Amino acid sequence: MTGHVLFQLPWAVLARLWSEEHFALAGAAPVEGVSRDLFAAP
Repeated sequence: MTGHVLFQLPWAVLARLWSEEHFALAGAAPVEGVSRDLFAAP
């Protein structure tokens, strides 16, 4: 993957882009707001 276009960006930009991961809980009922804990009780 070293030839990927993203690696042409400065490392400071890449670090910010990859500093967070986002997940979607499959089959979950829609909820209001944003949860910061994937394993928290609904």
